Amino acid sequence: MLDKKLLYTNGDSWTYGECLEEENHPFNEQSYKFYNTWPWHVKEHYNIPQLINDGRGGGSNARLYRRTIEFIQNYNGNLSDIAIVVAWSSSERSEIPVPTEVDDENGVERFTWTDRQHWAWTINSNTEDAPSNIYKPESFSKTMTLLKHPCVDMPVTKNLMWGLQEICKANNIELHQFMALHCAEFEPTDPDFDPVLTKKIKYHTPSFISQINGSTPDLLCECKHPNENGHKHIANFVIKQIGENV
Repeated sequence: MLDKKLLYTNGDSWTYGECLEEENHPFNEQSYKFYNTWPWHVKEHYNIPQLINDGRGGGSNARLYRRTIEFIQNYNGNLSDIAIVVAWSSSERSEIPVPTEVDDENGVERFTWTDRQHWAWTINSNTEDAPSNIYKPESFSKTMTLLKHPCVDMPVTKNLMWGLQEICKANNIELHQFMALHCAEFEPTDPDFDPVLTKKIKYHTPSFISQINGSTPDLLCECKHPNENGHKHIANFVIKQIGENV
């Protein structure tokens, strides 16, 4: 990545920098997160001029894929000048499109789907916080939970990883894929590792959370997300996996 002009990263809260905040920071919380997450440290190590960190707390693998593909599609420069590093999340997470709710001339509530907003949903999500009335009934979350199962979710994640890999390969984009959270089927040292599922996918192991849990306890904040030292630890792991001459 030594000759790249832009580093694009995506993932969940472990990429976004959940819980990183500093009351006395001269700018604001978002600026503090930006300069203290692992993507920034990786960008600095390889001396890449620009960083776009598209990670979001609670982000699903569907969001990671969607946003990354949109970035590639909308990039106006030479695609070979960018490097992409993603950290896939838990397969049980989903993103659900959010409609715009308006009343028609008769006062009847109608839904339109033009704004392309999405709600990050996961098992046991609080439907009271749902951004649309159609998702607020408790039965909706119960039904969604029943539909979530590793035998369904894992192949979907595999397809997303393989799809992103092949798109980047076709466009001469350097891609590095990691797992932020532990996923047994993707961990070669786990008894439930599935070599058939992961066949033909290039990715780095172990997961970020495995790296943190196997280290000193001062790398996590109270909410169990990486703190500043934790992000430096992850950055060192990412750099070690990527190497110096790529």
